[in-house]
Amino acid sequence: MTFSDKISTSALAKRLGVPTTELFKELELLGWIVRLGEQWELTSQGREQQGEVRQSRKFGAYIVWPEALKIAGNVALPDYSGKKVTATTVAQQLGLSPRTINLIFAELGWLIRDGKGWRVTARGIAQGAAQRKSVRDVPYALWPEEVMSYPAVVAAVKGVSGDLAGALGFADDSLDAEMMTMFPAHYHTLDGRVVCSRLELVAANWLYLAGVVFSYRRALSDAASLRPDFYLPAAGLMIECWHSEHEARYVRWKCEKIERLKALDLHVLELKEGQLASLESILVAELRQRGITL
Repeated sequence: MTFSDKISTSALAKRLGVPTTELFKELELLGWIVRLGEQWELTSQGREQQGEVRQSRKFGAYIVWPEALKIAGNVALPDYSGKKVTATTVAQQLGLSPRTINLIFAELGWLIRDGKGWRVTARGIAQGAAQRKSVRDVPYALWPEEVMSYPAVVAAVKGVSGDLAGALGFADDSLDAEMMTMFPAHYHTLDGRVVCSRLELVAANWLYLAGVVFSYRRALSDAASLRPDFYLPAAGLMIECWHSEHEARYVRWKCEKIERLKALDLHVLELKEGQLASLESILVAELRQRGITL
């Protein structure tokens, strides 16, 4: 490789279509460069990638790289044709903390905790996320810049920011609303929710006492028209409670709803009134299978 085959980090960023600061951050996280005072220094790992330090009379020392720089030996640098951003960048744009942004993405089922970091799920990958690791081997995610305008993210940000717009229930003409009128919510749970049946009441109270975070009839990010009875983000689990096995229209609607959930590769646990006596053992076993020990 000749002298002219290598280009500066700024030139490499321009060729890739990524802001120079983002590329420096990526190279630092890979452990190929390190910031010492006001200067970027090349590490031994960076030299293994054929990085070099050059001298300029005008600018002093600077780092150059092969034009076809690779990561992990065979994967090109992240595709910035659609710009990728970190949770920190998303947080700055939306006026929240990076921790809150990661928690929102986790609640949506796009991330799960992995030690001190976050691992991208299959649903996160479907949203355009890419998995990365820091120089300290802590996993984190990169996101398409447009993730900030995804409807599910916009709704969640409004919720944590205290914006009440769109916080009301089902649309009046939705089939879900029609089905729920058959089993109106009357039963108050220990944590103040109002649910539709004894089965839902017992399940909600048990989850609350067990310290398991759950949402009740929350619209899914993958399909806004789908509202599982219970969603347990840490377990990646949906729970559907059967209120009737005899009303034909309800049974057909419930079966179709469960099939739609499963079509999204979501884990669905179905509960029926006859299981009330063994509900605790059923939930404990299911949560253990999903990696949650109580």
